[in-house]
Amino acid sequence: MLQVPEQLRSVADLLVMDRVSERFDIVQGEALEQRHLLVIEELWELMRDRQGAVFVDTFCRKARKRHVGLTAVTQQASDLLGSERGRAVVDNADTQIVLRQSRQAIEEVAKHFGLSDGERRWLVGCRRGEGILIAGQDRVAFRSVAAPDVEKLITTDPDEVADLARAETEQLVGEAT
Repeated sequence: MLQVPEQLRSVADLLVMDRVSERFDIVQGEALEQRHLLVIEELWELMRDRQGAVFVDTFCRKARKRHVGLTAVTQQASDLLGSERGRAVVDNADTQIVLRQSRQAIEEVAKHFGLSDGERRWLVGCRRGEGILIAGQDRVAFRSVAAPDVEKLITTDPDEVADLARAETEQLVGEAT
């Protein structure tokens, strides 16, 4: 969707949402035989638009009964916790993963998830890939560590990307000589 001009983005989002609803039969309400997973990256883009927020809210409420799971990803908690529909998305999730938070965002996150003072401090100071997994009333701190080959594929850290490019260039030069 990067090639879609900004003034047409809402229309494109609606077309994609319509297709997703049809694919998972959310409108008719019949359960699919196979389990499916819909991943929404950069959820804030959908939540900023009324129609997008309604779609995500409705999808979350109905998808589980249709054997469809939803993984929604956003970097800012305020993208969800700042609106009634966003809070509904969070509250309808069986599991939430809360990663490192800024000092500015932690109070809103702490209030919504009922975090202890220790959990608040930990989320502000934890390292990349660390967070709290919340499932119902149970919570556990965790650290996600990718295997080296996977890390190369998923990293978005500019320094790591540059290091990987240099290493690949050095390998190619070494093989050519």
